[in-house]
This record gives sequence, structure tokens and C-alpha cells, in this order.
Amino acid sequence: MSIRKECETERALKRKQSYECYQERSSLRMDLDNTLLSQYSDVF
Repeated sequence: MSIRKECETERALKRKQSYECYQERSSLRMDLDNTLLSQYSDVF
């Protein structure tokens, strides 16, 4: 039973890590979009 619980917590940790990674990636993408927009606005 304890082993099963450990597996569940491990899975939850993995899910949390992947979610944080996804958040990081999306924020990075937003930064990229903002820099691209500012560059294009300079061009236009």
C-alpha cells in the first residue's frame, strides 16, 4: 500500500513538474511574441 502511495505521489510530482515546465514554456513564448511585436512595430 505504501509503495502504491509513493507511486501516486511520484506521478503527482511528475504532473506538477510538467505543468510548471508548460507554464515556463508559455511565458517564454509570450516574451518572444512581445519582442517580435516590438521589433515589427519598430519596422512599421
